[in-house]
Amino acid sequence: MIIWQRWGILIFFALAGGLLLSFAIIGNMDIEPAYTKASLQVAVGFFISAVLTFGLWLLRHFNIIDAPRDSVDGTRRRPRSSLFFIPLVAWPIIFLVLGVLGLVVGLAG
Repeated sequence: MIIWQRWGILIFFALAGGLLLSFAIIGNMDIEPAYTKASLQVAVGFFISAVLTFGLWLLRHFNIIDAPRDSVDGTRRRPRSSLFFIPLVAWPIIFLVLGVLGLVVGLAG
């Protein structure tokens, strides 16, 4: 079973890096109650992950990491990059929505 294509695997690393960075930054802050602190850490982690995946998309868009190739009919096509059949361009939006939901939950508590 293939769950990623080409550069899609880097979305896992962007998410892990964003969450680890946010836990390291916000982990030392004194925020009460604890569930507010945890939801804010996750929200900021998703925002950082959105920035990282948007940067990955920009690298692909400007042909730095994945240049289009000639196909049989003469057109130039770029190979697909996806994770769970969701294209790379959609992941920053998904992470932003999840970050906003985390902020709403964290600030409502």
